[in-house]
Formats: sequence, C-alpha cells, structure tokens
Amino acid sequence: MKGPLISIAIPTKNEEVALERFLKTLKRQKYKNFEVVVVDGHSTDGTVAVAKRYGARVVSEYGKHKSPANARNIGIEKSEGELIAVLDSDVEVDPEFIQKTVDIYLKDKENFFGTLYYNRVCDDSFLSRIRGAYVRAMVSNLVPIPIFIKARYAKTIGKWDPSIGFGEDRLYEAQIKDYLKSHRKLKVYRVSNVIKLHVTHTVNELLSQQRWYGRTIPFYLEKTKNKKDYLTLIKVGYVLLPFSFFYLPILIVSLPFWALTLYHTVKALAKGLVHGFYIPFLDVIMGFGFLVGLIEHVFRKARGRD
Repeated sequence: MKGPLISIAIPTKNEEVALERFLKTLKRQKYKNFEVVVVDGHSTDGTVAVAKRYGARVVSEYGKHKSPANARNIGIEKSEGELIAVLDSDVEVDPEFIQKTVDIYLKDKENFFGTLYYNRVCDDSFLSRIRGAYVRAMVSNLVPIPIFIKARYAKTIGKWDPSIGFGEDRLYEAQIKDYLKSHRKLKVYRVSNVIKLHVTHTVNELLSQQRWYGRTIPFYLEKTKNKKDYLTLIKVGYVLLPFSFFYLPILIVSLPFWALTLYHTVKALAKGLVHGFYIPFLDVIMGFGFLVGLIEHVFRKARGRD
C-alpha cells in the first residue's frame, strides 16, 4: 500500500548548494510516496539543474511580487498531495520526517489540520553558533507554523502575503490561528523530530538579510494587528553600543540597549551556550543592517520606488 501522496514545496533563488543538501535528506526518507515542487525565482546558478537531477518538479516563479512568500503560494497551488509541507532550502530533515506525519494523519484524517516540528540551528560557522545560542536562549525551538498542512486547508486558509519581506510568516501564522478558532474540531499535532536549520554564515550575509528586513518591515507594520510588533524597531538602538564608550550622552541613551543585549547574553550563558558571550556583537551587526535598510526604504519611498 503506497499511502497518500505528500507534497514538499520549496521556494528557491540561487541556492544550489543548500537545495542539494536538503534534497539529499529527502532522498533518504523512509516514506516514498511524495513529490517535490521547487518554485524557482529565476536563479542564475545551478539551482534548477540540481532540482531536476533529484527528480523535483520545477516551476518558474510568476506574479507581480517576486518574493519567498509569492513562491510559497505558487508551491501550494501546484502541489498535488493530500498533505503539503512548505520548507525553505536551508534545512535538513531526518529519514522519518514524512513518515511521522503520515502515521498521525492516517489515524485521524477527519480532524487532522497539520503537524508542528522543532528546529535547531546548525553549527556551520562561528556566526551561526552565535545565532544558535541566541535562538536557543530567547526563542522556542518549536516552529509556530505547521510544517505539514492538509491540502484542502492549505489552499483555503488564505495566502502568504507576497508584498512584504519581513513578517509574512507572522501574518500567515495569524491567519492559521483565526481559521482554527472557527474550526475547533481541527487538530494540530506536535512531532518530536527536529528540522536542522542552516542560517547565514558570514557577516555580509547577515547584513544583507537585515537590510532586507529593514527595507520591508514598514509594509508589515502597516498590516499587522499586533502593535507589539513595533518593538522590533528597537533593534536599531544596538547601533549605539560601539559609540557609547566614547561619548557620555550616547552611553546614557544606550543604557537600555546595553541592558537588553546583556540580558540575552546572560540567558544564553546560563544555559551553557558559550557562544552567547558574543551576542552583543551579533546585536550590533543586526541593528546596523536593519538601520541601513530602513534608511533605504525612506529614500526609495521619497523617490516613489516603493
């Protein structure tokens, strides 16, 4: 008995190395009846060739807003399985990744909505070890959005917002919560398996990521209902930290940010995460990239480009 068809949708753009690493782990799955749909944002490297070599179905991204969220929507639309998982290419999964969800689904098809998984940041580089220490100290490693969702719900709960680059996951999570509130019989199950996450490896990659967040967070803040999300903007204050040693007024202004970054550090060290010692360094880099992105947004808007 083959079991239900499962779809794995992967948005990509110039990610041949990460994609191949992920697809290798999918090849080792104990559960075999699944398809892989790669939605490619017109890569200029070998991403498409890698996808085809591993038997994935490749769809070129289309639409007004080219973004990871847009590619995820296309992946859901083009998937043919009873269950759909949308995952970025920078992950690895264990051999029972699909099987565990299928086992749960077959026991409760009528009430099954989806499954939640845990993630863990991989220690690929010095920078990723610092980020891993921060995540493990400050954030739950339970992914808040179901990884697998029953296809009929994935195609009806609403789309990822393709017009924003920061916070689209939070808006999608809110849509899911609203849907589940009005469909109380549906169940979301937790799976103990861990998804390995490969984060940015270099300072340049981290700066580029944070610039992207800074440029796009104003669009997210226009749409979110949760006013607490405006607190994300405080990360800009970390830029003051390196200058606080040289000018007393800056030191005084930066004291709340010193307190916050030291809180992150102490919490990581208390959990035995030695790389937590470098969290202030991480906060400064992220704050700087975020600030540059916000400034770029202001100039782009003034020129009518956003």
